[in-house]
Amino acid sequence: MTRRNRARAWWVRLHLWLGLSAGAVFALLGVTGSVLVFDHELDALLHPSLFASGPESRAIASSAAIAVAEDALPASHSVAWLSWPGDARDVFRAYGGPPDDRFGRLVTVDPASGEVLGARAGDGGVLRFIYDLHFQLQLGAGGQTVVGIVGVLMLCSLGSGLYLWWPRKRHWRTGLTVRRGARPQRRDFDLHRVTGIYGAALLLAMSGTGIFMALPDYTEPVVELFSPITPRIGTIAPNGARDATDIDVDTAVDIARNHLSGARVTGVGIPHRGAGTYRVALSEPEHPRDSAGRSYVRVDRHTGEVRAVRTWAGMTAADRFLDWQLPLHNGEAFGLIGRLIVFVTGLLPLALLVTGFLIWRHKRRAAYRQREKRPDSPS
Repeated sequence: MTRRNRARAWWVRLHLWLGLSAGAVFALLGVTGSVLVFDHELDALLHPSLFASGPESRAIASSAAIAVAEDALPASHSVAWLSWPGDARDVFRAYGGPPDDRFGRLVTVDPASGEVLGARAGDGGVLRFIYDLHFQLQLGAGGQTVVGIVGVLMLCSLGSGLYLWWPRKRHWRTGLTVRRGARPQRRDFDLHRVTGIYGAALLLAMSGTGIFMALPDYTEPVVELFSPITPRIGTIAPNGARDATDIDVDTAVDIARNHLSGARVTGVGIPHRGAGTYRVALSEPEHPRDSAGRSYVRVDRHTGEVRAVRTWAGMTAADRFLDWQLPLHNGEAFGLIGRLIVFVTGLLPLALLVTGFLIWRHKRRAAYRQREKRPDSPS
């Protein structure tokens, strides 16, 4: 066996064992990721009564939405976060609970009528289960690390697959097509190879962004070698006395909107316990498309003073790079087309797993038939 053939045999074994060790997990992550691309739409489809808002534009204020939501919560609960409607047919989403579980319940409010549409556990439902499966494999905090490691193994699998695919001179066309009328063995091999090469760039993007989000303790120090990351701001104590009167949430939102003109409000955090500011989340036109909003204005709950601001213009290159990871990962950065591309990309690992398994089975059967044909060795 020549050196080239020995090297290729080693890469084949590596690609095989990467597929066997991480392929099924990555297929699971891909399928669940495809589902989560359209999570809001699926949530509305599965629970229509919670999201059946009227066609009218938003008519009630944030404070009214919070008031009716808190009336729908138990007496010991209070609203901690209010997500704003994304369009005319969307709803207010109020998350609240007791002091030790402030996001335990979700209450949806019709933005036109102010009617409470329904309530459920904030972390409940099949989509929440799928989200935890995608991000943590239902293993808790440690599962996030496992997901990051699987992403790294997927990058290695993509690299080994690219090496094995690389055609010799004048054979490029063969490496980019599926032969018509080929035997099942050849057809499955071509399907596996073509799926991998055409989806390689997209799978690389999905794996890379997933690694950055799943392993921040390891990836952020690498990013900081090129640009500083702005430290996160924790709880800000109030300026006034603890018994001072709070400004209402609508005033805080107006202050934030005027401070950051042109930005769209996406949600507001309500201060509780020792927190001294409203946290108004906003999406600026310069942002990659992201329904959550990446900028914020922290408004003092008593004085209305702007205590902290995060804007696109004030972000470092590292901040912007990290902010791009989620919108790229779920396709939201490029609108509906981007989401559809990510949806299809999420199905590719399953296709690679199935065709890879078929290739392995064909080889096992061929090896078995070869052994059956071999004459018995003399005693």
